[in-house]
Amino acid sequence: MTIGVCGFFSTGSSCVSDFLKEFDENVVLDDIEFTLPFMPDGIDDLRYHLHEGSLKFQSSVVAIERFRKLCKNNNLRMLKRATNGKFEEITVGY
Repeated sequence: MTIGVCGFFSTGSSCVSDFLKEFDENVVLDDIEFTLPFMPDGIDDLRYHLHEGSLKFQSSVVAIERFRKLCKNNNLRMLKRATNGKFEEITVGY
């Protein structure tokens, strides 16, 4: 099971994360924030170039290639782990 725990400072979310980590079947995403949508060349940039900026054909092609390159980045290994190694397959499908 993949679990993301969210909370403001001093609300106990770290306590919940630490508790959930005690179970091997859980993948707890507590050491990164899910920033892929907002990263340069991430999901939001891809959406823009495919839908709003789609009048420029080259813009769409470049946006797709840059998104694919970003998703192959080793810094996203936590997302790869959280998707049971299917992260690349999921992003290619997207």
